[in-house]
Amino acid sequence: MKYNFHRGYFLRGLLMDIGMKISIIETIFTGITSITGTIIAILLYWLSRHQQQETWIKVYEIHDGFWNDPVMTRVRHWINYEQAYLELKPILQKRREIDEGKSTGGELSESEL
Repeated sequence: MKYNFHRGYFLRGLLMDIGMKISIIETIFTGITSITGTIIAILLYWLSRHQQQETWIKVYEIHDGFWNDPVMTRVRHWINYEQAYLELKPILQKRREIDEGKSTGGELSESEL
């Protein structure tokens, strides 16, 4: 690059070169920021999908365990049949009263616990 040393042209030309370099650096940083933002967005989307899928698997395992576990047979019976629940209802009411502090724990038998 040829500089004219008369009347400050050299300094003006030098400043224009610095301004151009700053402009190029700004453009590079803007590009890097855009790429980084895109990568972060993609990773957050992937993480969200992964957590959603993992949650579904856990819910399915709990659901599957509830319906296939022989220990839960009585619980399923209480849920499905009104008569079976009516046998359980007074026990649940007693336990609720104890939990709310309206009654003491001495009223429950061992089978009700």
